[in-house]
Amino acid sequence: MSQTTNPKTAENYAKQGSIYAQQQQWESAVESYRRAIEFNPNSSWFYHNLGEGLFQLGKWEEAVDVYRRAIELNPNFSWSYYNLGKALTELQKWQEAVAVYRRAIALNPDFAWSYYELGNALLKLQQDREAVAAILNAVILEPKSPEIYPKLG
Repeated sequence: MSQTTNPKTAENYAKQGSIYAQQQQWESAVESYRRAIEFNPNSSWFYHNLGEGLFQLGKWEEAVDVYRRAIELNPNFSWSYYNLGKALTELQKWQEAVAVYRRAIALNPDFAWSYYELGNALLKLQQDREAVAAILNAVILEPKSPEIYPKLG
């Protein structure tokens, strides 16, 4: 059911999806983002937001596919890599998650949570030294985030 590209219609559906997402009405948000993509299949942002909705619904495999599509369309957006890593983590695909978090960090080295999640994935792979180094980087970047400290205990 391919629609012709219509940026105005796509934007309207995307805005609707954002409203649903703010209200945590994830099923409706997902449907709206899917419609936006029908009208503009080249928007990495629409795919990114669709991935968030799918993630929130626990549809991690589908979220992985959607985030990968977002990255194909915009390979320099670190947030899509970070969210892809989170979905891979839910699927316990630690090695893939590590690679994705490393890419997120390369694109945005100032985002503490990429280091934190990298550290968690490395712990699952029993790569303790690297994990501690990653988590310490998170602490340096976000020293006032108490969620980070228990991993160092």
